Amino acid sequence: MADSRRNYQPTEDELRALHLKDVSPDQAREIDRLYDQLLAGSEKVGNQHPTPNH
Repeated sequence: MADSRRNYQPTEDELRALHLKDVSPDQAREIDRLYDQLLAGSEKVGNQHPTPNH
């Protein structure tokens, strides 16, 4: 049986109670930008076809 604690996502209230913070809105935007950049790069790599060697 899988350990359900491994995938546990704390709520905002739980983070606050632990005096921890999630990412800031600016950090979230930067993460989104980097993720979009990563996806765009992987699409370019995935769409490349090797040149046949004759």
